[in-house]
Amino acid sequence: MTIEKTNRLNILTDFYGDLLNDKQRMVLQLYYSEDFSLSEIAESLGSSKQAASDLLKRSEKKLEKFESVLGLAAKEADRSKILSDLFKNYSKDTELLKQLDALRRIDE
Repeated sequence: MTIEKTNRLNILTDFYGDLLNDKQRMVLQLYYSEDFSLSEIAESLGSSKQAASDLLKRSEKKLEKFESVLGLAAKEADRSKILSDLFKNYSKDTELLKQLDALRRIDE
């Protein structure tokens, strides 16, 4: 598991986690946020390691499917990049910076 994959799945869980069932959310949380092993997850679910692995893979695929259809994480990354560039390029325009900061707070 790479740090990039972990970060991506944590971001996707933030965006789409409420669309998953409780077990799907839990397995993603335990594996990617709490750093549980598949064996530990299986024990907490009262299932086999293979069942935990299958549930994790299905949950990951669901998140990726939601993102491919809705694109919320990609849109947020684009929006953040644009705002960051604007702050950098117009750092001397205090009035514009105030407006950009207000816009950024709306997005948070």
